Amino acid sequence: SIDGYFYRGSGRFIDSILRFGRSGRFAMACFIGGELDEHNKGKYYRKNSLVKLVVQKRRFERKAYHSRDVRYFHVIPWGKRTYLIADEQMISFCNSVNSGFDERRIATGRYYIKRGGMDHSVKGYPVVPRKYNDYILKRPIAGFISRTRTTGKGRMRVVEAQVTVGKSNGLKKGMELYTSFNYGFCTLYLIKIGEDSSVVRVREFSDERMPEVGTKISTRRRLLD
Repeated sequence: SIDGYFYRGSGRFIDSILRFGRSGRFAMACFIGGELDEHNKGKYYRKNSLVKLVVQKRRFERKAYHSRDVRYFHVIPWGKRTYLIADEQMISFCNSVNSGFDERRIATGRYYIKRGGMDHSVKGYPVVPRKYNDYILKRPIAGFISRTRTTGKGRMRVVEAQVTVGKSNGLKKGMELYTSFNYGFCTLYLIKIGEDSSVVRVREFSDERMPEVGTKISTRRRLLD
């Protein structure tokens, strides 16, 4: 059941609370900097794991932001947790799972999680819709940077790199790779996927050291430590 409260946030703040009632109605409160910014109410319809939200009443505190009247979410169970993932965020959620980033125990994460879920650790893999099964990796994809190319000047520059993984390793459009960089992690965005190699892009400030040939890359951040 999805009856109850779901939380989503960033940094120190919860930026959205979504409540589902047993009567088929929902309420959503959105916050900016801890202050109420938008309050929506409406009906929801659930078919299997897909939930459709239809906004019938809304109140804005500011006029700069307007959410859609109809939104679709997927109910994603993962152990004792229940996530609610917007349809357009499904691949992003799979990337978070693969990277190990969403094994959190706080409510202020990027995706809606049902109240109490953050009290439980997760094992195994979340249950996602069939069309996204190939985006959940049972084993991390790992390789190296084999070539780099820098373009652009000034404050920003663009670096493209060739990496030693591709379709044969399980890479798909929309997946993300990571590399260790300046005592942290750098996201590598796929722009071309070949059979055994791919091209990725990373944009960084020009005064920072760029990833070098031979640097390890992976879909899971922990493998880079």
